Amino acid sequence: MNEVRLTALRVPGGADAWRSLGFEVVGDAIGFANGAIRLGADECSLDVEAPGREVTSVDGVAVANGVRPDAAVHPNGAVELDHVVIMTDSIERTSAAIEDELGLEQRRLRETDTVRQAFHRFGDAPDGTRGCIVEVVERPGPTGADIWGVVVIVGDIDWAVAESDGLIGAPKPAVQPGRWIASVSRAAGLPLAVAVMSR
Repeated sequence: MNEVRLTALRVPGGADAWRSLGFEVVGDAIGFANGAIRLGADECSLDVEAPGREVTSVDGVAVANGVRPDAAVHPNGAVELDHVVIMTDSIERTSAAIEDELGLEQRRLRETDTVRQAFHRFGDAPDGTRGCIVEVVERPGPTGADIWGVVVIVGDIDWAVAESDGLIGAPKPAVQPGRWIASVSRAAGLPLAVAVMSR
C-alpha cells in the first residue's frame, strides 16, 4: 500500500483567475478531498506527505514536504484532483524517477501512433478518496521534465461549463469510457493547462 500522498500542486499566480472559474480559495489554497492547489509559487512544483523519504526533486520537478489544506466547498462543484500532467522528453527516465524517489509504481503504459503516456498514482487520502494520478506524457523538445497541467473532477460538468462565462470549452469524451472532459481557455489567465472532468 502506497503511503506517499499528494498534499498540493504549487503554481504561480494569484486567486482571481481561479475564483472566476468557481473555485473557492482559502488563503493561498484551493482545497480538495485528495490534495490542493497552492498559489503564489515561483514555479509549478509538488508538495507531498512521504513518511521516511527525503525528496527534493523528481527528474527536475521540485518536491517538498507539505500539509494538505482542508477541502473546500467550490461553487463550480469541484471535488477532487483527477491527475497532474508532467511533460518529459523521456518517459522511461521520468517514470523511473517517480518510482525511485516517490515509490509510486508505474501502473500503466499507453502507447499510440501519436502519444506515449505512463500513469502512476499517489496514495489515497485519509478519508479513502482515491489518490491523484500522475500522468507522464512524452514529447519532443528540451531535455527535462516539468509540470504542464492539472485535471479537476467536478460533480456536474455541464453545469460547471455553463457557469464559466465561456472560459471552459464544450465537454468532449475523455479517454476513460463514460467520462467527459472540458478544457479551460488560456483566456482565463491560469499559469498552466487546466481541465475539468466528470466523475
